[in-house]
Amino acid sequence: MNKFCLFIIICLIAGSVYAGGRNNDSSGTKITYYDNGNIKSLIRYKNNLLDGKFLSYYENGNIKEKGKHKNNVPDGKWEKFYENGTIRTRTFYKNGKLQGIFKGYFENGRLQFTENYEKGLKAGKWQYFFENGNMKEVQFYENHKKTGTWLYYYESGEKKGEISYTLSKKSGLWKEYYKSGQVLQETAYFNNVKEGPEIKYFENGQVSERINYKNDFKNGEYKKYNRNGSIALSGQYSENKKTGTWKYYDEQGLLTREE
Repeated sequence: MNKFCLFIIICLIAGSVYAGGRNNDSSGTKITYYDNGNIKSLIRYKNNLLDGKFLSYYENGNIKEKGKHKNNVPDGKWEKFYENGTIRTRTFYKNGKLQGIFKGYFENGRLQFTENYEKGLKAGKWQYFFENGNMKEVQFYENHKKTGTWLYYYESGEKKGEISYTLSKKSGLWKEYYKSGQVLQETAYFNNVKEGPEIKYFENGQVSERINYKNDFKNGEYKKYNRNGSIALSGQYSENKKTGTWKYYDEQGLLTREE
C-alpha cells in the first residue's frame, strides 16, 4: 500500500471520530474528555441527528449512563449507574417515549422503585421501597392519571395510610394509621376537596377531634375531646372562621369558660 492510500484511510477514520467542538461533521462519533484524559462521553450522530450508541462516564472511568438513540430520540434500553459501578436505573424507550417497566435501585443493590409506562404515559401499578426492602408506597395510574387506592407504609412495615383517586382526584375516605394499626385520622374527600367529616383519634381509639368540611372549608360544628372521652372544646365554623360561642372544658368535661 503506498503512502498516499494510507493517508486517505487515516483521514476517513479521523472523520468518524472527533473531539467535541472541533468540527461540524454531520455524522460520526463525538467524544469528550475529562482533564485527566479519561473519556467523559461518547455520542454518535447520523445526518446531524443523535443516532446510535450513547455512553457517559464518571471521571474514575466507570460508566455513568448508557443507551442508544434513533432518529434523535432515546430508543431501547437505557441504564444509569452509581459511581461505584452498581446499577441505578433501568428503563426502556420506544420512539422516544418511556415504555414498560422503569426500575430504580439503591446503591446497595436493593430495589428502590418500579414504575410502568405506556407510550410515555404513567400506567398500572407503581411501587416504592425503603432501603431496608420494606414497601413504602403503592400507586396506580391509568392514562397518566391517578386511580384506585394508594397505600403508604412506615419504614418498619406497618400501614401508614390509604387514599382513593378517581381521574387524579381524591375521592372517599383518606385514612391514616398509627403503627399499632389504630386509625389516626379519617378525612372525607369528594372531587379532590374535603367534603364531610374529618375525625382524629387518640391511639386508644377515642375520638380526639371532629370537624366538618364543605367545599374544602371548615364548616359547622367542631369538637375536641380529652383522652378519657370527655369534651374539651366545642364551637362552630363558617367558611374556616370561628363563629358563635366557643366553650372550653376541663379534663373532667366541666365547663370552665366561654368566648
